[in-house]
Amino acid sequence: MVEIIKQLKKILKGVSTLQNTVFNHHTRHESGGGDEISMVTKLSQLIIDADKNWAGKNITNFGTRGYNLSNQLIAGICFNLGLATVGTKLAQALIPGTFSISKVILWGDNAPTGADLIVDINKNGTTIFTTQANRPKISAGSNSGESGTPNITSINKGDRLSVDTDQVGSTTPGGDDLLVTVII
Repeated sequence: MVEIIKQLKKILKGVSTLQNTVFNHHTRHESGGGDEISMVTKLSQLIIDADKNWAGKNITNFGTRGYNLSNQLIAGICFNLGLATVGTKLAQALIPGTFSISKVILWGDNAPTGADLIVDINKNGTTIFTTQANRPKISAGSNSGESGTPNITSINKGDRLSVDTDQVGSTTPGGDDLLVTVII
């Protein structure tokens, strides 16, 4: 869905027939209202924000599924953090059942340079990687990376996972769609 809307943004840059309308979904919900179409005077005022949910938080997809290289079905919780910035609780997910975390994988459209990009996952506010060397990282100059085995692997219904970015590249932070997937 995010990729579709990004493509739509590119298409709309050249369309002038929508010059007088904007769909501002997020602003309306933040102020307690519903969806509305409002008038604008310039095409540049057309706003589509696909990278955030209605509360302005980063998008989280629970139950992402795919196959690994051994053709085994795997599932995960995928967080899209956008451009990498150092911070805590950059995205969160409430866990709907009992699962075991095997590792965390990362992808950034732009590689960090000057330093590694390091992420941490917290369960109810406490890191699952008490061994810092096991934290997920993208090495400088690379687009992908993964974690070692987490020290805490079990998550249960009602637990909250949150994502921190501990370090970004010192020259180029990395990211531009930093994807963090917790493999369950």
